[in-house]
Amino acid sequence: MVHQHDPPLDQFDLCTILLSSHHMLTLNSQAETSPSKQRHYSVFPSHNDAYCSANSTQALRIRTLESDVRRLLDENLGLRTELIQIKCQLARQSQSSNLIESARSAQQALENVLLDVAGIKNGLENSLQIGITPFLCC
Repeated sequence: MVHQHDPPLDQFDLCTILLSSHHMLTLNSQAETSPSKQRHYSVFPSHNDAYCSANSTQALRIRTLESDVRRLLDENLGLRTELIQIKCQLARQSQSSNLIESARSAQQALENVLLDVAGIKNGLENSLQIGITPFLCC
């Protein structure tokens, strides 16, 4: 109890008082209920063992799942890397095939020009053999 002449209690003092009173109550309640708690633990030891076993099993399962997640993330990264490499390779092949197609088109155009030039040459040779002079302008 705080009297008028006592200094005011600060927060630390209040916490100390509360903790010490809680500690005393805990000690008193343990002393009073200690046999009943012992009886409780002796009556239900298998429940505690079962909970510990289930806890251990769950902990192992969690570790296994964490390991699986790490492995799957590594595999995912590998597959993504492979996918990017394949896309790059496909893009290069596409560019190469476009270049090859363009080269084939140019080759065909040049062959057509050569056929036209060969036809003109043959026509000139034929007209010279017949004795006709070709009329050239310019």
